[in-house]
Amino acid sequence: PTPTGANDTGEDFDGARDLDHTNANVQNNCKNYCKFLLDDLGYVGFRLDMVKGYGGQYTKIYNQYSNPAFSVGEYWDGQYDAVAAWIEATGRTSAAFDFPGKYCINEAFHSNDMTKLVWKANGTTDQPAGLIHYGYTQYAVTFVDNHDTYRDGSKFNGNVLAANAFILCSPGTPCVFLEHYKSNKAAIQALIKARKAAGIHNNSAVKVLQSSNNCYMAEVTGSKGKLVVKVGSAMASPSGYSDSEIVTSGTDYCVWVKADGNTSLTAPANLYVMGNLSTGSWNTNGGVKMTKSGNTFSAKNVKLVAATGETKCYFSFASAQGASWDIVNGSDRYGSSFEHEPAATGSNNFTVYAANVSASSCASWAIAPGTYNFTVNFDTRKLTISAGDDNGDDNGDDNGDDNGDDNGDDNGDDNGVITIFFDNSSANWTTPHIHYWGGTASTWPGVAMEKVAGQTWKYDCPAGTTGCLFNAGDGDTTKTGDFTAIHNHIYTTSGDQGVYDPETPAGMPANLYVIGNLNVGSWSTSNAIEMTKEGASFVARNVSFAATEANGPVYFSFITVTGADWDVVNASNRYGATTKDEELPIGESADIKIFSGSSAASAYAWQLPEAGTYDVIADFLNMQVSVIQSLGAVNSIETEVSAEAPVFYNLQGLRIDNPGRGLFIMVKDGKASKVIR
Repeated sequence: PTPTGANDTGEDFDGARDLDHTNANVQNNCKNYCKFLLDDLGYVGFRLDMVKGYGGQYTKIYNQYSNPAFSVGEYWDGQYDAVAAWIEATGRTSAAFDFPGKYCINEAFHSNDMTKLVWKANGTTDQPAGLIHYGYTQYAVTFVDNHDTYRDGSKFNGNVLAANAFILCSPGTPCVFLEHYKSNKAAIQALIKARKAAGIHNNSAVKVLQSSNNCYMAEVTGSKGKLVVKVGSAMASPSGYSDSEIVTSGTDYCVWVKADGNTSLTAPANLYVMGNLSTGSWNTNGGVKMTKSGNTFSAKNVKLVAATGETKCYFSFASAQGASWDIVNGSDRYGSSFEHEPAATGSNNFTVYAANVSASSCASWAIAPGTYNFTVNFDTRKLTISAGDDNGDDNGDDNGDDNGDDNGDDNGDDNGVITIFFDNSSANWTTPHIHYWGGTASTWPGVAMEKVAGQTWKYDCPAGTTGCLFNAGDGDTTKTGDFTAIHNHIYTTSGDQGVYDPETPAGMPANLYVIGNLNVGSWSTSNAIEMTKEGASFVARNVSFAATEANGPVYFSFITVTGADWDVVNASNRYGATTKDEELPIGESADIKIFSGSSAASAYAWQLPEAGTYDVIADFLNMQVSVIQSLGAVNSIETEVSAEAPVFYNLQGLRIDNPGRGLFIMVKDGKASKVIR
């Protein structure tokens, strides 16, 4: 092509495209294209190719206009000053690939001299080599190889795992090369988990402990503790760390993690033991609820049973239960510092895995099958484990009830206990009480029941119980009629409702619909979005909300029937917020309140901060609602091509008839998904 416009503002590059970034029209098009990628196609950030070809000040213009969550530029240069200067030219709106560090890694492993992994900060202090050695750790994307270096003279040819241990156990934002990961998945995952266990981030402080031809050793301080990494053939160990704190190792590398067990935490409202429980392995609805006392939780005689083919049992703790892992991971979880860390009888540090951030990667402890007592102390951040009583009241039933009835219509459990459940939805008492009689009788007005979840309460009546009634704890003014007490049945103020089914919790309606500021019709009683029942929850995915005013909030609640007008809708129960226009942050949860009878017309709505497309979850086991960012945007791709064969698109939405290797969007049978070929 014949060049036009102003001269290059960066290094000369003789390929197309060659944009004149000094031109206002070009700038406007670049700015709007960036906004289009973010706002219309759902991108969150940019990888900028060949940024040497134009001035960094233009990246600053485009990033400040479009405001990506993350930006990284390929400034291919081994000189620290050159890459740092480009980051500065962008106004620090973009990170850069750490090519200076990449070449130091190449040289260190090629020459077998680990001193090459160290630079002097300000000429005095040992620090990891590359951009992360001083001043730019937040803006350094570290890597061992990429798609370009892997195929030219810059390819890394040393110990892949040791090199990845260096970048994953250092500040900066590490980027693992796909070919390395595919060939070493388990080992690299272990390194990633070690990084997460210590809470290493891109600005973590580093103290180099040793630097010699055969040993690079550094201690890195994270948000959850400290990590030490050793790279090289030396058989060296850090002072103050024991072999029990080694979380992963391999040829010429080793990683120790020391979790911070001294910082107290605020205890959650509830805590559950989850894992290989005898009553159900990793059942999101079946964790053992622990007893809270101050800032400490305890559970006695918890029985763990190894899965088929396993010799160990695995467990961790969660602050919520629900029909799916989305609900569990929407609250904080608590686990070990790395996956399958051996649990010790006695004291163990535990790590916090935050809701909707790291909860889904909560690491579990490993322990021999058996019965255990657990104590979780949030003041000391310690888990204490002791041997339980195999004959105690645990979460399992070793011998079963051979004479029982699978439907629960029996005379109680092995010890004769009659477990009674109560649905508090209609009564809405603060603390339901049960008064029982038969073999022995409670003292009127009875005893307080224990809340199971949502509006469901329970009480274990003694052997021989034959009858019961319920009240608010204030006697005759609220009492129900007399009912026959049947083990494992659930009652309402109206009487026996049959066998208790945790998959259909108390107060859970047959149908549920989202109504509110919907794109399909704002507060339209006939256009509400029907939700899908998933266990003890209702879920609606890809719900599109539209604000009534620019940049304003949106509102929604739930109804159980749709109809031509509000009289039809309000004739049935509605479900909403506990206070009017209650703010519900994305990714968090709030209590659900039932509005029945005359109160249905005044059901309160939740307030979301802004319009968008979200997944809405109504968890009736815990009577909580949550809204998360929808991940289904890829399904908006449309195609008229027959679904008999898959159709591929690149990430810009352009159809690719003969896709090679890479990441693509595949449309097949009306569904779209991302695939790696």
